[in-house]
Amino acid sequence: MENKMTLTDKVKALIEDDEHYTAYQIAKSTGVNQANITQLRNGNRKVERLSLAVAEKLGKFWEEQMMKKQMDKETRIYRNAKFIDQTEVDEFVNHYLTKYRDLISSSDDALTNHTQAVSCIKQMKRVLKAAPVQGFEINADQREIMETIIEEDYQEIFRQVKDSDFNNINVVDQWQLLLGNKHSKEYQEAKKRAKVDNETVDSARKALDDLQNHND
Repeated sequence: MENKMTLTDKVKALIEDDEHYTAYQIAKSTGVNQANITQLRNGNRKVERLSLAVAEKLGKFWEEQMMKKQMDKETRIYRNAKFIDQTEVDEFVNHYLTKYRDLISSSDDALTNHTQAVSCIKQMKRVLKAAPVQGFEINADQREIMETIIEEDYQEIFRQVKDSDFNNINVVDQWQLLLGNKHSKEYQEAKKRAKVDNETVDSARKALDDLQNHND
């Protein structure tokens, strides 16, 4: 089982981290007397002797700071692809490779899986470009897998989407649904025959656009 920090552990972690949190900053943010925080840091007062109310204020402040750090980290890594060490690169690569494999092997809605898989591929492209520029390496085997996914599996995803939603539809109707004018009579008739809704058609058209953009 994962060990959870007690309130005392959280307060001690905050008090000991004088590199990131000054006594003034803690006092201003929590309302706890600055002299009390200084005494804790000097060892003149024990965390265990604090009142519950004061300990809870300090513990809550520590939790909020940890949550903010985690959110900032996730934004930096997953949204901006900026890494501070090799471990973060490895975690990023493993995360999206695992997620991609799960999506491809899933029996859930193919269109939903396609959208998420495309997102995974975009992240793979980003890390392949960003990591070397930032001075980090990508495992050779993982690099080969990602490059294969980007170059080959992308088209297979599109085929799966197309086949799952447009099987048993004749070629002319498929053309109308994927490329035809949505306001035309031919398109509307094809849509009725195929018994598909607007969301399905829009998702399939997006898949086609993504594939064309990828190949350009």
